Amino acid sequence: MDILKNTGFKPWKSDQAFISIAGINLLLMVFCSYKLWSGIERSFYKVPILPFEIPQTIDFILLIAFTFFLLGLILSSEKQKWILISSLILAFFILTDIHRLQIWVYQSLLILIAPLLVSKKHQRIQLFIIIIGGTYLWAGLHKINFAFYDAVYPWFMNTYEFTEALSDIKYLSAIPIITEITLGILILTRKRLKYAFYLSILFHTSILFFLGPWGSGWNFIVYPWNILSPVMVWCLYRAYKQQTSTFQFFPALGAYTLVCLILPALYIFNLYPMNLSFALYTGRSDYAYFTKYNANGKRLNQENIGQWANTDLHIPSFKSDWVHEYMAKKHIEVKNDRFQRGLMIVKYKNPVFSREKEVFEEILNK
Repeated sequence: MDILKNTGFKPWKSDQAFISIAGINLLLMVFCSYKLWSGIERSFYKVPILPFEIPQTIDFILLIAFTFFLLGLILSSEKQKWILISSLILAFFILTDIHRLQIWVYQSLLILIAPLLVSKKHQRIQLFIIIIGGTYLWAGLHKINFAFYDAVYPWFMNTYEFTEALSDIKYLSAIPIITEITLGILILTRKRLKYAFYLSILFHTSILFFLGPWGSGWNFIVYPWNILSPVMVWCLYRAYKQQTSTFQFFPALGAYTLVCLILPALYIFNLYPMNLSFALYTGRSDYAYFTKYNANGKRLNQENIGQWANTDLHIPSFKSDWVHEYMAKKHIEVKNDRFQRGLMIVKYKNPVFSREKEVFEEILNK
């Protein structure tokens, strides 16, 4: 602490602490999914937004640079230059592979960009509150659907023998929904941040109880986020408590309100990307498959794209029709098999109001 004291950094009493914790969280999650970023031993296809792919060597060099600048961001009291370069590298990473635009990456990018848009501490804190509050609020609201009720909630409850009986009591699925919505409201109303901190500890501990190594051990990439999210809420509480400025509107606040609180509502009607809507563990995403047929036109197998992403990279794949189509064409090219025909996507018609699904199939190799 003496070293930090000499830099003017005040642990837990500054918006800088929040940025540092967010940086630690991002760094840990990047290394938990290192194949996604480095390209080392990666088999899952890249889907670039740019009109070209970059070689694995460039990915690896960028990852080293990104790690260096993230460490600078975490440790330095003068964060602006570290934030700027880290943000640029992260944005380039996303442009060269859309699958890197995970929900936690999107949240981190919004956090990193905020100090570049506003210079006043109280304005930065307002933006951070919008980001974290919006994440919890929409993560809860998007769980109000039949897929969460029918599949995701029972999946959690079936982790332990002594909780299996609860999987049949479906109305208990309202508990995580109400908890996340309450967290979002407590954070967004600002003056109840201390209570949000206590509730976030309870909420994220329960998630780790089911998904952690002593539970299902499902996808360790989620561990850092669940451990550090309450710490970020605590940092917001301490930083907001130090504020003396009254609330004022400023352009960046309007922009963050739009992307964190308004646009995610469009996902309810499948009009906005899942990963930009903070739709966590909703169960309502599309399921895409590569299809293969024999000479008689009979379908032989279906390869689940989402399962492949989770197995190879420890992430969910980015859910979008154009992404799935790009991958299917790539798969046909790589396999060089005339029976590797194309793509099948299973969608919920409207999972909020109906359990009905639709199946779309596209033949890309005629």
